[in-house]
Amino acid sequence: MALTTEQRNDFQSLKDSFQNGTTFTKSDFQNAIGSGWSLVSFNTYFSKQFKRLLIESSSNQFRVSEVFRKYN
Repeated sequence: MALTTEQRNDFQSLKDSFQNGTTFTKSDFQNAIGSGWSLVSFNTYFSKQFKRLLIESSSNQFRVSEVFRKYN
């Protein structure tokens, strides 16, 4: 199954954050990745899928972890 343009853009956002080491809030992440999702859907995906790729670096600040490297 081919990736959609939105999926490619989401992947690129994660890749850029990983390469640059930038931090972001959960809200920033939702705006960048899950902007079209309901809050319930976003929170479900965040806790079950994305949280594995993210490290909480300080209170409410996240960065993309080294685990992402295998997808890069």
